[in-house]
This record gives sequence, structure tokens and C-alpha cells, in this order.
Amino acid sequence: MPVVSLEGAVVEGWPLLTGSDQRAPAIVAVRRRTTTAARVREELARHPRLPGRAGLEDLLAKVDAGCRSELELWGYERVFTGQPFADLERQVPVVVDGSAFVLDCSDRRAMLAVELDGRQYHDGPWQRERDLARDAAVAELGILTVRYAHRRLTREPAVCREQVLRLVAVRRQQLGT
Repeated sequence: MPVVSLEGAVVEGWPLLTGSDQRAPAIVAVRRRTTTAARVREELARHPRLPGRAGLEDLLAKVDAGCRSELELWGYERVFTGQPFADLERQVPVVVDGSAFVLDCSDRRAMLAVELDGRQYHDGPWQRERDLARDAAVAELGILTVRYAHRRLTREPAVCREQVLRLVAVRRQQLGT
């Protein structure tokens, strides 16, 4: 019985799917740390004529840039783009009292974290409580966290964009950075 590697499944499945179903195998596998974008890219190199190859290459570049969910892709492509967000880093690790967290986006000079809360991991009451506890812990480092839910980010991207730009300016002024 033939066996296909995870990376092979991601690559060979790419032309068979569409939309978020097409992107999910690569995004989820990298988010769960069962593979890396580099390993998927190595497998992709073995399929030079893969239909839709450019789309998978583009997705892998965004995964390399720190996108770990559909909402983070949305924010990367449509909201937090261009020169005004050049200092916005993605997937930034921080440690507070021995607990490790990964910030979706961070402007280090402004000591600002931007969290993009998709429905899958942030809708329930216990998830909300977890997020609040995390925000309080990260605040111990002096980092202010602003959260955008799926609905707001996708319906009011310009409002979210402008708010983050204002917050960055205010925080940098307050911190003298």
C-alpha cells in the first residue's frame, strides 16, 4: 500500500480543493508544527507542473510571514498591509513568568500586540476567559493587546487598520520610541 507524506498530501491535494479548504491543510499542518513551509516547498519542487502551483507558493510565503489561520491571512492581505505596517511582526513569542505565548502581530517599538480572533478558537466563554488572562499576563511586560474578532475585521477592515495606526502612534509617543 503506497504511503504519502504529510507534505505530499498537502501538495497533491492542492489542485483538488478550492478556497479555504485548499489552504487549510498547509496552514493547519504548520500551525500544529507537524511540518514547515520549507518542507512543503521541498515537496512542491518535486511537482513542477502542479496545477495552481503559484497559489500554493503564494500561500507558503504568507505562512513564512506568520499567517497561521484564515483570519490572519485576511488581515495580512487586506488590512495590515503596506509601508504603515512594516514594523508589524507576526507570530512573536513572549514569555511571562515561565509561560510562553505567541502574539499574532506585534509592533515592538509601540509595545502593542494585535490579536486576530477567529471564531474557531475564540468564541466560547472559556476561550474568552483564556484570552483575558493572557492579555493580563502580557500586560505585565508593558504590552497593550488589542483584539479584533472575525466579524469586525472582515466587515470593517479600514476602521481596524486606522485604529491600529492610531494606537501605534499613541503608544510610541507615550513610550518615547
